[in-house]
Amino acid sequence: MFRRMIISLFIMGQSSAQAFCQVVPEGSEIQELIRIGESFRIKPFIAFNIHYAYSDSATWPTPVQEISATYRMSEGRYAAVIDSTELMQGTNFNLVVYHDSKVILVSEKKPVDEGLLQVSALDSLFVANLVDSMEVTTVNDSTRKLEIHFRPEAPFVHYEITYNPTTYLIRKVLYYQRSTGDEVENYSVIEAVFSNYSESPISDTYFMESKFIYRTDTGIMARSPYQDYEVIMNGAL
Repeated sequence: MFRRMIISLFIMGQSSAQAFCQVVPEGSEIQELIRIGESFRIKPFIAFNIHYAYSDSATWPTPVQEISATYRMSEGRYAAVIDSTELMQGTNFNLVVYHDSKVILVSEKKPVDEGLLQVSALDSLFVANLVDSMEVTTVNDSTRKLEIHFRPEAPFVHYEITYNPTTYLIRKVLYYQRSTGDEVENYSVIEAVFSNYSESPISDTYFMESKFIYRTDTGIMARSPYQDYEVIMNGAL
């Protein structure tokens, strides 16, 4: 369940630290998010690990489930492995391959940073309808934090992203998601810690859609050895 939650969002001394926090000028929040996204899009190659930890309002900060993933990105393409599920974006399509249930979900391409941020904070309608406020604080010379506070009707309660203000690479994403109803006390907590960044060249083989699918006159089919997988089209392609 936790793995599917992470994947669906992909398709992201306390008192001492607060004493040194400095608020970044108001109105810079969207620009900061844009720069964070660009830090992943503009690099020819970038690879990193994400460790996800899931807890709820009763167990936080002790996780009840953890899972790790490896991500590789290059020129609008990406590949990731989360447990038994592979996520890939190649030249033409976005794929999610569920090996446990033998399903290949095929969608149109999307910005490579969209899943990393976990929320649609650059969507003007999302911000207008669901966001109450945003703020950016400088924790220290090497750490900046952006926080989003949501309205009661939003599926999220609170969101924060910690990142390097020089490279704009993400260090951690932490968000609180409502489980049921509108009670703040009833929510899930998901923490994603980014590590092991590398900008070494990445082989094109990681981004080859043809490993899984091919197009025919009648549609998109699963390629051997995945010919018994069900191909599900997500939208008109």
